[in-house]
Amino acid sequence: MNQTPVVVVKFDGELEFSRREELREKFLSAANALSVLLDFSGVTYADSTALAALIAFQKASRKRAARIAMVVVLPQFDRLLRYAGLHDAFAVFPDRGAALTYLAEQKAQ
Repeated sequence: MNQTPVVVVKFDGELEFSRREELREKFLSAANALSVLLDFSGVTYADSTALAALIAFQKASRKRAARIAMVVVLPQFDRLLRYAGLHDAFAVFPDRGAALTYLAEQKAQ
């Protein structure tokens, strides 16, 4: 069986306009992956710049049928995702283990 590796993209700190190029580059690093873990466990703040980059990544990933899981720890960031309607667009988990289990199960289907 051919195992597709999971590409992990880790984010930390404040995701805001001043980091837009870094955000773009991080999302581009996973642009061709079929299994992606977006680890936002270290994020303390995010503005609309981060949400826009996340939405663009989600749209591109959907076209190639990529499996995506997100790790979100802070309640404030979780609420932001819910308000933006992104909680329903991604599989969101409270820890990396649960997210990796989800991705492994999705590969098996």
